[in-house]
Parts: sequence; structure tokens; C-alpha cells
Amino acid sequence: MQEAPAALPTEPGPSPVPAFLGKLWALVGDPGTDHLIRWSPMVFGRW
Repeated sequence: MQEAPAALPTEPGPSPVPAFLGKLWALVGDPGTDHLIRWSPMVFGRW
């Protein structure tokens, strides 16, 4: 009986972006939703 060949290791690549994050990014970037959520004009990391 012949064994099936072992799967070749694949190089790790970028993980797909979860749908939630993609939708959140679009929501925050939509000027029509600025009254609900928007990007802060502050420098990143400075609260």
C-alpha cells in the first residue's frame, strides 16, 4: 500500500482581516457616520 505524500509546509502569510474589523474601519471612515463614530484628530497614542 502506498502512503499519501506529506503536505508541504507553506510560508506564513498575512492573516485575513476579520469581517468585523473591515466593517468597523469602513464605518469610522464614512463621513456620514461622524456623528456616531469618527477618527480622532489627536496623535495616535496620546489620550
